[in-house]
Amino acid sequence: MKRKLLVKRSNRSSRSKNLSARILRILGICVATAVIVTATASLLPMNSLITRLSTQQAVTSADFMKEELENLGNTLKISAKTVSMDQTIIESLNSSSQEDILNEIKYLGEALDIDNIVVTDATGTILSSTSEDDKIGSNISGRNTIKMALSGDISSNIGKDENSVYAVNASSPIFNNGAIIGAVYTSYNLDNTEFVDHLKEMTGDEFTIFSGDTRINTTIVVDGKRAVGTTLDPKIANIVINEKQEYTGRAKLFGKNFITAYYPIMSGDGKTVTGVLYSGMDHTEIEKTFYNNIIIIFIIAIISIILDISIIAAVLKRGLKTPIEKVVKAASAIETGQVDNEVLSMINEITSNDEIGMLARSMEGAVNSVQLMSSDISMFHNALISRDLTMSVDKTKHSGIYREIMNIVENLFSELGNILKEIKVMADSIESGSSHVSSASQSLAQGSTEQASATEELSSTIENIAVQINENAASAEAANSLSTEAGREVNSSSDHMNEMVKAMDNINLISKEIGKIIKTIDDIAFQTNILALNAAVEAARAGVHGKGFAVVADEVRNLANKSAEAAKSTAILIENSMTAVDNGSKIAAETENALHNVVTKTNEMSSIINEIAEAAQKQREAIYQINIGIDQISSVVNANSASSEETAAASEELSAQAQSLHEMVNQYKM
Repeated sequence: MKRKLLVKRSNRSSRSKNLSARILRILGICVATAVIVTATASLLPMNSLITRLSTQQAVTSADFMKEELENLGNTLKISAKTVSMDQTIIESLNSSSQEDILNEIKYLGEALDIDNIVVTDATGTILSSTSEDDKIGSNISGRNTIKMALSGDISSNIGKDENSVYAVNASSPIFNNGAIIGAVYTSYNLDNTEFVDHLKEMTGDEFTIFSGDTRINTTIVVDGKRAVGTTLDPKIANIVINEKQEYTGRAKLFGKNFITAYYPIMSGDGKTVTGVLYSGMDHTEIEKTFYNNIIIIFIIAIISIILDISIIAAVLKRGLKTPIEKVVKAASAIETGQVDNEVLSMINEITSNDEIGMLARSMEGAVNSVQLMSSDISMFHNALISRDLTMSVDKTKHSGIYREIMNIVENLFSELGNILKEIKVMADSIESGSSHVSSASQSLAQGSTEQASATEELSSTIENIAVQINENAASAEAANSLSTEAGREVNSSSDHMNEMVKAMDNINLISKEIGKIIKTIDDIAFQTNILALNAAVEAARAGVHGKGFAVVADEVRNLANKSAEAAKSTAILIENSMTAVDNGSKIAAETENALHNVVTKTNEMSSIINEIAEAAQKQREAIYQINIGIDQISSVVNANSASSEETAAASEELSAQAQSLHEMVNQYKM
C-alpha cells in the first residue's frame, strides 16, 4: 500500500513538472499549425494563380503564333496574287519562255522575301521554280492550293506536299484576257528558325512546330542543340492529333516542367491534322523558386516558433512554473506531514493577484490549518504521556474537516478515559471474583478426589459382576449347544423311523401284489387240473394209443395240485406277514409321534436356553458399557480435579494481575 502511495506521489510530481512542457508543446503546436495554415492558405492560391496566369500566357502565345501563321498565309496569298499579275510572267507563259519566268520569280522572291515560287501552266505542270524540290515538268495539280487556283480561287494552307518541307503555302490563278493560263504557288518553310525565334523574342515563351507528331522547328534547346526530330508525348498526341482537340496544362519536356498550349494544324479541307503548334513556359525555375520560398517560410516559421516558445517559456517560468512548483512543494509537505515555517515563507513569496496567487493564499490557509491541528494534537499527545486524560482544546479555532478531525481526536481522548475507568471497575471485580473462584476450585478439587475413590470401588464391584455374568453366559451357551445336538439326533431318529414306516408300507404293498400273483397261480393250477382231467378222459377214449398221453395228463394234474397247495401255503404266510407289517406300522407310527413330541420339547428347551444365553450376552455387553462409563467418569473426575487445581492457581494469578492493573489505572488522572 505504501509503495502504491509513493508511486502515486511520484506520478503527481512528474505531472506537475511536465505541465509547463505540455503547455509549451501545445502552444508550439498551435503556433506551428497557425503558421502552416497561413502559409498554405497564402502559397497554394498563389501557386494556383501563377499556374493559371502561366496557362493564359501559353494560350495567348499559341494564339499569337496561330495568328502569325494566318498573317503569313494571307501575305503569301497577296504575294501569289502579285506574282500572277506580273506582265513579264504572263508574257513569258504565252511565249513559253521558262528562262524569263525563272529570272522574274527569283527577282520577285527576293523582293517579297518568299522561300519558294512555282509557276505552272493551265494543267498544273511546273514551268519554273525557285526550289530544287519542285522539278520542272512535274505535275502538281493534286495540291489543294494549285487545284483551287486552277479553278480560279486564291487559297492558302499549312502542310507538306510531295517532295517538299512542312510550310505555309498559297496559290493564285494567272489570268490572260479572262482565261486561266497557269497558276502561281508560293510557300514559306516552317523549319525556318527565324520564325520561332522572332516569336520567342516578342513573348519570352518557347515555341515549337510539329509536322505530324515530329518537331521540325523549336526554340527549346537540349544539350546546346534545338530539340528537332523529337516526337510529341503520345498522350498529348492522342488528344491533339487523333481527337483534334486543343490541350492546355502541365507537361514534362526534356526533364523540365512546362505550362503548355498545343493547337492542332488542320488541312485545307479541315478533315485531318497535319501538324501541331506549341507554346509553353518553362515552369521549372518558377516551381523551384516557389518551393524555395516555402522552405524559407517554414524556416522563418520554425525560428519564430522557437523564439515564441522561448519567450513564452520564460514568461511561464516566471509567472506560472515557479509559483506552481512552490505550491506543489507545499502540497507535498502537507501530504508527507513535513509542514514548517519554511513552507509558509515559500508560499508567501508568491505575491501575484492572479489565479496562482489565489491558489497560494488557499495553500497558505491549508498550511496554517494543518499546523494548528498538529499543535493541538501534540497537546493531546503530551497530556497522554503525562497520564492526564482531563485535557481539552478550543475547537472553535478550527473549521470544516479540521474541526471534525479535532472532534474525533478529543472524543477518542475522552473515550480512552472512560475505557480506563471501566477497566478499573472491571479490575476490582476480577480481583474479587478470582478469590471466590480460587476457593470454589479448591473445594471442587477435594470433592473430585473423593468421587474418584468411590468410582474406583464401584468399578471393582462391576468387574466381579461381569465375571459371574460371563460364566453364566458360557454355561448357557454350552447347554444350548447340547440341546441343539440332542435335537439333531432326535430329528435324525425320527427321519429313520419315517423311512422304516415307508419301507413297511412298501412291503405291505408288495405282499398284496404277491397275493394277487398267488391267486393267479392258484387259478392257473385249477385250470391246469381241469385240463388234465379233460386230457385223461380223452386218453381213456383213445385206449391203447392214449396211454402215454394219460400218464402225462396225470403228472400235470399232480403238478397242478402241488402248485395249488404251495400257493395256499404262500398266501397264508403272506397274510401273516401283512398282519405283522400292519402291527409294525402302527408301532412305528406311535414311535414317530413320540419322537416328534421329543423334538418339539427339545426345540422349546433349546429356544429357552438360547434366550438365556442372549440375555447373558446382553448383560455382559451392558456391564462392558458400564465399565467404559465408569472409566470415563473416573477420567472426568480426575480431569476435574486437575482442572480445579489449575483453576485455583490461575485464579490466584488473575487476582495478582487484576491488582497490578488496578495500580496502573490509578496512575491516570480522570
